[in-house]
Amino acid sequence: METEIKNLSKTRIGILFEVPWEEIKPFLKRAFSQLESEVNVPGFRQGKVPEEILEKKIGREKILSFAAESFIREKYPQFIRDRKIEVIGSPQLSVLKLAWGNPFCFKVVVDVLPEVQLPDYKKIAQGVPVEKIEVSDEKIMETLKWLQQQRATFNELQRKARLGDFISIEYRSPQIENGRIFKDEFLLGKGGFVGNFEEEIQGLRKGEEKRFQIDFPKDYPRSNLAGKKIEFLVRVNKIQEMKLPPLDDDFAKSVGRFENLQGLKKSIKEGIFMEEQNTANLRRREKILEEISQKCDFEVPQNLVDVETQRLVEDFRKEVEKELKMSFTDYLKNAKTTEEELKKTFATRSVRNVKKFVILREIVRKENIQASNREIEEKINQEVLKKYPDINTAKKSVDLEKLKLYYKSVIENEKVMQLLTKASS
Repeated sequence: METEIKNLSKTRIGILFEVPWEEIKPFLKRAFSQLESEVNVPGFRQGKVPEEILEKKIGREKILSFAAESFIREKYPQFIRDRKIEVIGSPQLSVLKLAWGNPFCFKVVVDVLPEVQLPDYKKIAQGVPVEKIEVSDEKIMETLKWLQQQRATFNELQRKARLGDFISIEYRSPQIENGRIFKDEFLLGKGGFVGNFEEEIQGLRKGEEKRFQIDFPKDYPRSNLAGKKIEFLVRVNKIQEMKLPPLDDDFAKSVGRFENLQGLKKSIKEGIFMEEQNTANLRRREKILEEISQKCDFEVPQNLVDVETQRLVEDFRKEVEKELKMSFTDYLKNAKTTEEELKKTFATRSVRNVKKFVILREIVRKENIQASNREIEEKINQEVLKKYPDINTAKKSVDLEKLKLYYKSVIENEKVMQLLTKASS
C-alpha cells in the first residue's frame, strides 16, 4: 500500500491511499463470507456456495464496496497508530477509484493537533506564587452559626411576623409563569428576595394574604422581569420562632466526637483550610496554564472549538434551567437572542479552553507522561462503574472504550498539573 500525507493547513491533513489489488483480495473473501447470508441459492448449503455464483447473485459492485469498507475500517486506524498521528474527530472519507481488478484509491481528510513550540513551562510555573491561606475567626463562627441553625428547634407563633422569624409562605404573580404558585420557607429578612419583598410580609399573621408590587432592578437576569414593576399575592402559612442551642461543650458533643467546643472549632478551621487550599490550588493551576498559553502562538483546530462551544452552551442551558427555573427556549426568547448568537459569545472562551487542552497534550508528549491501564480502570470503577449493579448493566449504558480514552486524558492532564504545581512550589 502506498500512502501520501499532505498538509492542508496547520491543523488538517489529507492522506492518499493506493492499495494494490492483491491486498484487496483477502477482504473480498470476507465480503463473500459475510454477504452470503443475504442470498438463498437452491441446492447449496450456507457456506458452500461457489464464489462465482455468489458474485452473480449479489453483484460485483456490492461485494467490492463491502470489501473496501472493511479494508478502510481495519487499515486506516492501524495507519494512524503506526504513524503516531493524533487525529481529532471523525475523518472525511472519499473513494477516488474502486474497480474490479484495479488498485483501490481513497482519500482521508482529518483534523490533527497542531505543532506547538512550548516555552519554558516549568520556569513559568515557578513564577506563579503560592497563595497563603488564613482562616479567620469570622469564618469559623459562620460555620458554627450554620451548625446551630441545623439543630435549632421551632415553636409556632400566633403573632404578627417579625424580622428573624422562620416563616412558610406561598406566593404567585400573574407576570411569572402564568401565575404558578411557589412555596418557600426562610428566615424573614434573610430570604434573599428581590427589593422590599420581605419587608412587605412583616406584620402579617398566619393565614393572612397581601397583594403588593416590587420594582425589579434593571440588571435582573430574567429580562422579562428586569426593570419592571411586578405584582405579587403572598399568603403566610406558618410563623415560627427559631431557638438556637447554646454554643458550648454539650453542643460540640452533639455535633460529633468532640470533647469540647474548642475541639469543634479546631475541626472546622481544618476543614475550611483544606477547602480554601483546594480552591487556591485550582486558581493557581489555571493561572499557570494561562501564562503558558499567553506565550504560545498556534492555530487551534476549529472542530475542537466547535465541540467546546457546544459544551459551554449545554452547561449554560443546565444552569438556566436549574437557577432561573425556566426552559432554555423561554430564556432565549426573553433575552431576545438565539442559540447561534449565544455560541458567538462563547467563542473567545472556547478558543482559550482548546488552546490550554492542546498545550497539556503537548506537555504530556514531551514529558512522556502516561496513564497506566490500572490507573484508568481504577478511575472508571470509582467514578462510573460503581453506580451500576453489575458490569453487564454498565456495558449496556456506557461505551467503555470511550471512557478509557477520556480517563486516560484526565489522568495524564492531572499528572501534568502536578508536575507544574510542584515546579511552582
